[in-house]
Amino acid sequence: MGKVALRAVDVIRSKRDGEELPEDALAWFVRAASDGTVTDDQAAAFLMAVFFAV
Repeated sequence: MGKVALRAVDVIRSKRDGEELPEDALAWFVRAASDGTVTDDQAAAFLMAVFFAV
């Protein structure tokens, strides 16, 4: 089984829509935010999605 390419927008959208993120998606997002792959704006959008999750 190959690796699935993740995109920040898809992770943010999933969280915004109330979905539970798989551990590998969350780990990818943290790594991508740390190495600059994910922009500050995308990281902020993700944090808002987490904070405002119902």
